[in-house]
Amino acid sequence: MLGVLSPVAEVVALVALVGSQSNDSAADADTQLYRAYLALSSVPQAHCASGAGQFDCVKRFDGRFAARVQSFDDAVGGIDFPSDVDSRVSTAHSDDAKLAADLRALSEAPTPEAYAVLVRSGSLTTDANTVDADVEALHRQLVSDF
Repeated sequence: MLGVLSPVAEVVALVALVGSQSNDSAADADTQLYRAYLALSSVPQAHCASGAGQFDCVKRFDGRFAARVQSFDDAVGGIDFPSDVDSRVSTAHSDDAKLAADLRALSEAPTPEAYAVLVRSGSLTTDANTVDADVEALHRQLVSDF
């Protein structure tokens, strides 16, 4: 989950190397996408001690992570992407919203049993992997625009 960071990071070095020879709009957009993704993927792991407060701790973490996904999506929305990636950006917004909704639902689960049902029946892992794939696809298309 959220593992596309390394391939996206490669473009930062590429941007530095090609500089003014590249399409500045695509390079700038890709750099901003990388920074937004870096902020999203740097979410620390939840360290919830076992015991009575563990469930609430996990739910708080899920709520904070949902907010981070929303912040990532807001950051992506503020990037001036070249028009040829508009459909990818639109897909990314939709998929970001799905992941944030998954996490919000978990953060609002009334009981550990309800939480477990959401995990088993939900699409959290799939939606997180889809966000990764969206970022990777967007990155690849932007790099091809250099």
